[in-house]
Amino acid sequence: MKLKWRYLLILIAVLGVLMGTMSKTPASSVQPVMSTAELATPEPTPEDDLRNYKLAIASAFNGDFDAVVVQADSNSRGVSFTVYLADTTITQQAIQLSAEHNNKDDDWTALKDSLCAKSKELTDKFVADGCTDPVINILVVNDNDFVAFRNSNGNTGLHTLIEIYDGAVSYDVLTYFDEISSGDSTSSAKLRAAETVGEENALKSALSYLRSSSFSYTGLIGQLEYEGYTHAEALFAADNCGADWYEQAAKCAESYLKHSSFSKSGLIDQLKYEGFSQEQAEYGVAKAGY
Repeated sequence: MKLKWRYLLILIAVLGVLMGTMSKTPASSVQPVMSTAELATPEPTPEDDLRNYKLAIASAFNGDFDAVVVQADSNSRGVSFTVYLADTTITQQAIQLSAEHNNKDDDWTALKDSLCAKSKELTDKFVADGCTDPVINILVVNDNDFVAFRNSNGNTGLHTLIEIYDGAVSYDVLTYFDEISSGDSTSSAKLRAAETVGEENALKSALSYLRSSSFSYTGLIGQLEYEGYTHAEALFAADNCGADWYEQAAKCAESYLKHSSFSKSGLIDQLKYEGFSQEQAEYGVAKAGY
């Protein structure tokens, strides 16, 4: 009987030690179980970011225009957005003002100013959100396939009414027609030299591109062909746009240095990749400060 009590006391003592050890297990060793929602939430991708930026641009213009289309492109130079805006009222206003040869209208000027301000506001917001070197190109376009704008050379159909590039006006159809009508612009003679509508429109597109960006001779031809012009039409435009390809190389070099870092040889190679000759690339790099 005494032996049984002895074994019982030993068993109780052992159980006490075990329970004491278990009670001292640190709470931190118990891992919380993650919820299904936490496990299923993915990290945002660059595609998600682009989609959000496009939605932000669209919401900034929706309600002010009949149609808003936003395109985005991301490359080594940064992120660029092209915004197409169409509105019947603005198209009719442009037709009336072109007939009056009036490019100083207060409402038209206010429209351009508001587009520039909105472009800068969106750009600043995207930079603050971590977007790399965003550039916003806004095109106010005709809401018809062909609209007759009056100038001294007759009626002409143009697709773009206003272009805002990186927060500044790079093209205004009313100012453009003033230049053509005055006869002072070299563009007037070049447009009259065009033998087909395709050549004329290709030249107009080339002049518009060169107002807002820099191109090599072959780069401009390639861009125009990408836009749907034939090789002959693109060649006519590049031959008659009046561009100084050496100065275009300098502008391109300055743009690259503004957004990124290059060695001298690396920048020359980049300009050659863009279609500039060795001599043009060396000139451009030197004029940009190297």
